Amino acid sequence: MITRQKSVDRFVDRSGSAGAAVQLPHAWKDKITYFSWITLYEPDKYPNIRLNSQEMKLLEQMMKISNVENHCKRVMALSLKIGNHMGIEIEMAKTLVTAASFHDVGKLVILQSVLFGNKELSEKEHLINHMHPEYGRRMMHLISPKGTEVCAAGEIISQHHEKMDGSGYPRGLRGRDIGLPARIIAVADEFDGLTKPKPYQQKALMSPEAAAKQIAANAGKEFDPQVVRHFLEIMVEERMV
Repeated sequence: MITRQKSVDRFVDRSGSAGAAVQLPHAWKDKITYFSWITLYEPDKYPNIRLNSQEMKLLEQMMKISNVENHCKRVMALSLKIGNHMGIEIEMAKTLVTAASFHDVGKLVILQSVLFGNKELSEKEHLINHMHPEYGRRMMHLISPKGTEVCAAGEIISQHHEKMDGSGYPRGLRGRDIGLPARIIAVADEFDGLTKPKPYQQKALMSPEAAAKQIAANAGKEFDPQVVRHFLEIMVEERMV
């Protein structure tokens, strides 16, 4: 079994510093990432466990060297545009920004060979990848206690791959059971995924216009029609389509 301490010992030096001793590119060649212990963590059972300063620093480093940070920044920017266009309240906007900024943080828990192996994912690897929204929720619980904005963002993160018709993951939520911020992030995430490269997807990229058309075609099935309408209006206003 992978324990938290074993994971810490693998990548952090004995002096208690996460400085020069941490060499992420080399460390990620291992089959298990630093945060793999989170796959065993249950927030409801251990509500007082938090990431320590070493782990927070390492998390930031991992976000930077993976494709996760830049992707999350782009999704956050588009999500906020959509949210503002829809006129959402300031408190929801704050949660939206936090959730979008970290929506793929759960991918850092998954085997490096699955997500950053420069190859198409197998069916089994896709099933593993489908757990990253839940791992993201757990990560946010570890950053901040229950009842905080960060923790609320974790719940949104857990829903960002749910679909309006119930065919999404990890819980198969449908319609308004999916929080509005998650429905907004779903559209922004899809657009970025269709138009920007990912190391584990070898499919051809779409133009912004083609991506917008595909998203529009799935309104009501995968995506909230209201969110899609505002997204398309932004695309037209910014002359991207």
